[in-house]
Amino acid sequence: MRLPDKHINKTIVMKKQAYFILLFMCLFFVQCSNTKTNQDKHADHNSARDSIDRQMLMEERPEEEDDTPSFDEDRRRYIQSYDKIEKIDTTVKIGSGETLHLYTSYYCLYDSSLIIPRKYVFDDKGKYVGKPFLTHNFKSKIILVYKQDTVFNQDIDKKVFKNYLTPELKKYGIILSPELESINADGIKLGYSISIPVTDLGVYCSVFISKTGLVKVSSD
Repeated sequence: MRLPDKHINKTIVMKKQAYFILLFMCLFFVQCSNTKTNQDKHADHNSARDSIDRQMLMEERPEEEDDTPSFDEDRRRYIQSYDKIEKIDTTVKIGSGETLHLYTSYYCLYDSSLIIPRKYVFDDKGKYVGKPFLTHNFKSKIILVYKQDTVFNQDIDKKVFKNYLTPELKKYGIILSPELESINADGIKLGYSISIPVTDLGVYCSVFISKTGLVKVSSD
């Protein structure tokens, strides 16, 4: 039996409405899903960024944020130090009318007397570069004046610390710029690192000079 045309048209309209409703619902769910995905990605990005920020505030840097100088950078800085003269110049009152005046200068000798072997010379990837490294010794001059009298006026080099050096440090080591550890009524104390250039191989020693000029060398 054939349905009247008005019933057929009504059925067609209802099917079209159902189709559009279904299509709208599908698009709505897809849009919601995309929005949630983007929010999750944004949240993950913020979480990672916050983690890095927290590490930087805590002075803990992740590998991607690590700014540790490379071997080549350290070597360039070391070579640039040849031209620098580092000084300490200070006066301290240690009593009624008594003063100690300390003057030091640290400088390169340009003597081309050190040839660092291949086993201590490597590139940023940890591979030996195959060429020895030619460099120089350094020296530290110390002048100590008590009241108006110069009680000490001598040069300090790595030989001063020979009793505390390994054979390798005696051959290839240099003294680094001194650190003023103390200056008081007893005298002054300077700290020296003696190490193989552009490596972390070395020792730390101290030189104590009394206000009367007596000297004591020790390894801390």
